[in-house]
Amino acid sequence: MKQRTVLLAGDEGPRRGNGCNSPAHASSTSHNWLLELWLKKRYGRLEGLVFRDGEPLRRPRPRLIQTVKLGGRNGPRSDVSVSELASHPKVLQFFDHLSAFRNGTIRRLTFQDGLPDMVDIEPEDQA
Repeated sequence: MKQRTVLLAGDEGPRRGNGCNSPAHASSTSHNWLLELWLKKRYGRLEGLVFRDGEPLRRPRPRLIQTVKLGGRNGPRSDVSVSELASHPKVLQFFDHLSAFRNGTIRRLTFQDGLPDMVDIEPEDQA
């Protein structure tokens, strides 16, 4: 299987996927648990996150690795709500990528300060 690394860098470059980049796109129930996790843990990575039809699945449960930023804030973010986070360009771009790939496994998703940063995606074979 082919694996790709995607750098999420704000609004730089054209969007991939179905072009669905409204805040509502990133605030569905299936997305909220992921947004809440990013805000609660702040820094870390997820491994083995399966997605189907562009939606992240809670089962099988992905592996969470907590990262501690030395000399920085490590507690939950309280300065932003889930609905505000859902409209952030990096979050919108992340969900656009899931929609574009449709089905697969995220081998590694790093998040920093409650925002997705880099993602290694293993797309499901399109036979």
